[in-house]
Amino acid sequence: MSENVEHIEVTTQIGCPVQCLRFCPQEVTAAKYFSDSGNAPYAKLSLENFRIMLATVPKSVQIVFSGFCEPFANPECIDLIEYAYNEGYTLRLYTTLYGATTSDVQRLIKIPFTTFNLHLCDGENTKIPLTDTYKDNVFTVLNTVPNLTFVQMNQLFKSNNRENITRNGITKKTKRGYCWKRDVPAMVLLPNGDLQLCCMDFALNYKIGNLLTESYADVRARYLKNKNKFELCNADCKIKISKLEHVFHTLITSYMNKRS
Repeated sequence: MSENVEHIEVTTQIGCPVQCLRFCPQEVTAAKYFSDSGNAPYAKLSLENFRIMLATVPKSVQIVFSGFCEPFANPECIDLIEYAYNEGYTLRLYTTLYGATTSDVQRLIKIPFTTFNLHLCDGENTKIPLTDTYKDNVFTVLNTVPNLTFVQMNQLFKSNNRENITRNGITKKTKRGYCWKRDVPAMVLLPNGDLQLCCMDFALNYKIGNLLTESYADVRARYLKNKNKFELCNADCKIKISKLEHVFHTLITSYMNKRS
């Protein structure tokens, strides 16, 4: 299934223990988030607040557990996943399994994710304790998830230039190419309910709204109204595709929608 569909990326915690800082500018995200003292009680996403946040989100919007942190850094992660699934949402998961317990994984493998992407450690850029529990969990997933895909956190990992854009600012702009997220919202949910522009906004500079105080429809409408005003969209972001690819993708999407 194409990832170019409307979705919300769920950040279950601020501050990722995996610390693959070569690719993920975690220190910038945490510093910005906790510079507001009001966010201190919202370091982790609670199930109680997650229920409120999803209340106005249509079932056509996919829920993606990834965001700005390893999902299982939050001990409630499996509860969040099960709740979203039981509510009828289509789910995707991107995880290292860091922090997942044996019980978590046994519950996890019962969920039919459309994408289950396992981030493997490389011994250099990630800090994942190679405990027996971690090894057993990886083995369980390898042997039970039929649509499992992999990515390794090494020099071949595609960060889309987010580490440089976040740490150094937008030093290089380009209007070439097209980002599908301008037309298809793919915002990132934070533990305090904030919806950030997209997965490139590790600096938290582009808050679009908040699902604890607003409906998803209102935040979505604001996003689309202002989609051509966000400076981040002019950054040298590697997510962009050529205009020809965009035209092709639009035609294929239109054709598939008519068939469905």
